[in-house]
Amino acid sequence: MSQDELAAPADAATAPTAPPDAAPVVKPWPDGPLLPMDLAPGLTVGAERLARLEAFFEANCRNPDSAYQNFYRGYNYTAYSGPSFQRIAYCMAVLAEVAPPGGTVLDTGCFGAELLALKSERPDVAIKGLSYEGCIATVQETGFEFDSVLTGDRLEVWVNKSDLERERMPYDDESLDVVSAFEVVEHFKYGPQNFMAEAHRVLKPGGALVVTTPNINSILSIFKILDGQHPHEHHAYFRNPEYGVVHPYEFNHRELRALVEAYGFTVEVFTTFFREHYVHCADKMRVVLDFMEKAFPGTLALGLPGDKFLVVARKTGPIANPYPPEVFEG
Repeated sequence: MSQDELAAPADAATAPTAPPDAAPVVKPWPDGPLLPMDLAPGLTVGAERLARLEAFFEANCRNPDSAYQNFYRGYNYTAYSGPSFQRIAYCMAVLAEVAPPGGTVLDTGCFGAELLALKSERPDVAIKGLSYEGCIATVQETGFEFDSVLTGDRLEVWVNKSDLERERMPYDDESLDVVSAFEVVEHFKYGPQNFMAEAHRVLKPGGALVVTTPNINSILSIFKILDGQHPHEHHAYFRNPEYGVVHPYEFNHRELRALVEAYGFTVEVFTTFFREHYVHCADKMRVVLDFMEKAFPGTLALGLPGDKFLVVARKTGPIANPYPPEVFEG
């Protein structure tokens, strides 16, 4: 008997073996436009609607012949394009699904282009905007400086100035159907309590709060840590000291859910989506995903490794605790 036969296990002859030229098994990495498209029963972001909204931003904000990309104090929308516009189109598609017919929507922390895109998709909805700076956005087919994918219609949306951390929203109690905050709550320097209380005040009973914010426990954050990078999506300081740090606070899923529920909202959708395709590091990211699947089974099935949280919640009761311990010091 040879040495090889002595070293082989007794059942080696019956064990299946891969052909010598078999390609290694590569698990697919999510690479759809933005995931998930189907969020919950009754809330589906249709691909056609998303495509129309993406085309709106492409024509108005990424068109080098359009001054709209510099529509606000020289802010260069081109530098903010790519995945960010794809994300904003996705968020507007969610709003278009959530907003009731003839309802009133308040989008906070917006520049104006988002609201024009929503108005082009849902002309029946009354749209309001608030931001720290305030601005006006206009799109028209023929005009001084704006291109449009619209045909003959003129849209105008005001974005009023408001400090969401410190000021009362300029709306009556229980007057709005939807309040949205897309990539807003992570920017609060002093905390989300004023915004959450005001959103609760101005929403009608059953009204919707829609929030997206970076996920500090995302697969991208984990990858950054392993690669020696900072895990935050944006951790640098603004050059203007009035603004401070770009993202003072990025939430994990327990903190964000606790905050929303403490302010009298019942969660209908709590998920994450991927902002980027990770083409530049897909092989390494796959290794991280494989590790998570083995070491923390069930985490990926919850849909929590994505870059961005998406929460849709309904106002169903009073504010239970303005300082939930998951988020605030004792």
